[in-house]
Amino acid sequence: MEQGVEKEQGQGTTEKQPVFWEQVQEQFRDCFGIPRVDVRGYSPLALAYIGDTVFDLIFRTVVVSRHNMAAHKYHKKVCTYVSAVAQSEMVEQIQDSFSAEEMDIYKRGRNSKPYNKAKNASVMEYQRATGLEALIGYLYLQGRMDRILELLKQGMEALDDR
Repeated sequence: MEQGVEKEQGQGTTEKQPVFWEQVQEQFRDCFGIPRVDVRGYSPLALAYIGDTVFDLIFRTVVVSRHNMAAHKYHKKVCTYVSAVAQSEMVEQIQDSFSAEEMDIYKRGRNSKPYNKAKNASVMEYQRATGLEALIGYLYLQGRMDRILELLKQGMEALDDR
């Protein structure tokens, strides 16, 4: 059962907002003495660094929850979503649903100059994947897991339909 709180929206509607990730981040801050900061000041590569891990965790969780198989098969299945090529394809399918702020963060990540290159992806695919990871990292650090899940579900469905 998803924890949440009712949040009032415009025109008298309400939307259930998850609080779990906000609680987790608050626990991180309390336990490790992490100050609240404006994540818009983080470098795009720092956002991509954390976004890569969040992205991977989400897809590993989905695959493990949906399938019972050997570990090496999990890895192969997860790679269909988390490779630079797959992430690049995902971005092409979901970027029309990015807000202006999200598009700005995505572009900052995409246009950054990473120190390494993907083994099995073109430079453009790697840049788009980095942009997506930066966006995921940004949303995560803002505690917006609901938006991350919305985007990644849309992207996963697009990849599954190919």
